[in-house]
Amino acid sequence: MKRLLHQNYILLIQSTLANEFNNYPVALNTQRNYCGDVDGAIQVIIDSLGGCQISCE
Repeated sequence: MKRLLHQNYILLIQSTLANEFNNYPVALNTQRNYCGDVDGAIQVIIDSLGGCQISCE
């Protein structure tokens, strides 16, 4: 039972992290759309993020 709870906890954490990684560029795009990005700094951050790859190991 304890092992199952631990595995479920790990899956929950991984899912939460994946959601956060996926939501961050969306938030940056929203900021860029509303506030502008005259110097391109926000776009540099977005470009540097890459994809979210979380190992299930």
